[in-house]
Amino acid sequence: MYYNFYGFSEAPFGNTADPEFLYLNPCYREAFAALLYGVHHRKGIISLIGEAGTGKTTLLKALLNRLDENTKRAFLFYPDLPFDELLMMALVDLELAEPEILVPRWKAINMLQAYAVHQLKAGGNVVLLVDEAQRLSRKSLENLRLLQNLETQKRKLIQVILSGQQELDTKLVQPALKQLAQRISVRRYLKALTEEETYAYIDHRCKLADCSAKKVFSPGALTLIWRYSQGVPRRINTVCDNALLIGYALQRKIIDKKIVAEAANDCQESIQLGNKAELGKDENLAPETFLGKRFYWLTAVTMGFAAASIAAWLSFQQVGGREVVKQASQQEATNTTVLTVPAKRQANDSKELQKRTLLKSQSNLPEIADEQLPKPSAEVFEQSLVEKDAKLYSPPRAVVNSQVTLPLLESVQEQKETASSEHASGSNPKEAEDSKWVIVEKADTLEKIIQREYGAVNWKLFAAVLQANPDIRNPDEIVVGQVIQLPLNVEETNKGVKTP
Repeated sequence: MYYNFYGFSEAPFGNTADPEFLYLNPCYREAFAALLYGVHHRKGIISLIGEAGTGKTTLLKALLNRLDENTKRAFLFYPDLPFDELLMMALVDLELAEPEILVPRWKAINMLQAYAVHQLKAGGNVVLLVDEAQRLSRKSLENLRLLQNLETQKRKLIQVILSGQQELDTKLVQPALKQLAQRISVRRYLKALTEEETYAYIDHRCKLADCSAKKVFSPGALTLIWRYSQGVPRRINTVCDNALLIGYALQRKIIDKKIVAEAANDCQESIQLGNKAELGKDENLAPETFLGKRFYWLTAVTMGFAAASIAAWLSFQQVGGREVVKQASQQEATNTTVLTVPAKRQANDSKELQKRTLLKSQSNLPEIADEQLPKPSAEVFEQSLVEKDAKLYSPPRAVVNSQVTLPLLESVQEQKETASSEHASGSNPKEAEDSKWVIVEKADTLEKIIQREYGAVNWKLFAAVLQANPDIRNPDEIVVGQVIQLPLNVEETNKGVKTP
C-alpha cells in the first residue's frame, strides 16, 4: 500500500522469515558460520537458541539456501506431533515416502538409514532441521538422540539442528536428557540487537527495498523504535510497518517520533511497561495527543460520506421514495410490537453479545439444508431485535424507558428461511456433504480444533485440514471468528481416527 509513496520496491518490513532480508551482525554471522560448519563436518546434533522473534527461522532458511544439492534436508516446522509422525514428515520431505501411506517406525528408520548411507557413498549428507524445538516432548528429544546411532566408524550419517527458544535450553539441562546434552557438539545463542545494530538493521532492510532509512525515518523516530523493540527484529519489523502505514494515511513523507509512538501503542506486544510510563511524561509524544490531531481528518471523511448519503436520499425522494417508505412502514407495523424497557432490566452480558455475533457469522457458512435450520429461538429473536434497533447493539445497556421495536416470531422465521434458501442456491452441495465447518473461538489453535473435532491429532489430519483450507498459510496463526473447513472423509486414509 505505502510502497510507492515512500519509494520502496517491495515491503521492507514484512512479517515472514525472508532469508533475502537476513541481517548479519557479528553474533548472527558467527551462528550462521557455526551451522554451516556443523553440517559440513558432520557434527551430529547442533542447537540454536534465541528469544522469540530474534530470527532463528530466517537463519535456518538462509542455511537451506546455502547448502549444496548433495545435502538433502527435511524441515520439520511443527514439532507438536508424536515422534513416529515427525519421522514420517521427514521421509515425505526427503521424498522417501508418500503422505497417504503410514510407515511403521522400524521400517521408517531402516529407510532413513539406507538413504543416509547411499548419500554418504555419493558424497552427500542428510540434515533434519527442527524449528520451535522447545515444543518437542522429552520422548521425541530422546528418539532424536537415538538417531545419532546411525553412523559409520568415522562419520555421522544424519545431522540434526534443534532451533528453539530459551525453554529448549532449560529442557536440555534436565538430568533425564543429559545424554542428549552431551551429544550436542555445536551450541549457538542469538541475542537481541544493540541500539547501533538496530539502526543498521532498519537501514539494511530499507536499502534492500531500494530506499534509505534516513529518507524515511527521523533520528528521533529511530531512537523510539529501538526503545520499543529492545533490538528484537520481529518487533522492529512490526513497529516500522505500522509506522509507515500511519504515515501513508497522513501523507507524511518523514516518519517522526509521534507516528512511531502511535504505531508502538497499536502494537501492544512491542511496548514495555517502562516505555509506557516514560512516554506518558512527554505530552508531545503521547499517542492520545497525536490521535487528537487526526480528528479533523477523520471528521472531513465522515462529512463527505454524510453529504453523499444526503444526495442519494434526495434522489430517492424524487422518484417516489416517499410512497415506498410509507408502504414499508405500514408492513413493518403489522409485524412488530413496541414495548417499553423496564427500569430494572439488566443489560445483556458479553457472552450473549458473542452469541449474537456467532449467529451472524454462521450465515456465511456453506450450504445448510432447510430441515437443519433451527426454529426461531430466543437467541434468534434477540438477534432480530438488535437488528431492528441497532442503537442497542453498540452500548452495553438499554436506556431505561426507551422504546424498542420487537419483530414477531413469524417474520423472524420468514427471514431465516429466506436467508437459508439464498445461501443454499450459491453453495456446492458436494462440498457441504463431505465437510464440516467450525468457527474459531477464543484460545483456539488448529491443534485444539483437530483434537476436539476428530478426537486425535496427527500429521495426516493436519495435512487434510490444511489442504481443505488453502487460505491458512501458517497453522499457528488463526483468528477468532475464522471459518475452518474440516473434511469428513479423512477416515478413508486414516483408519481408526474419529471423524467430526
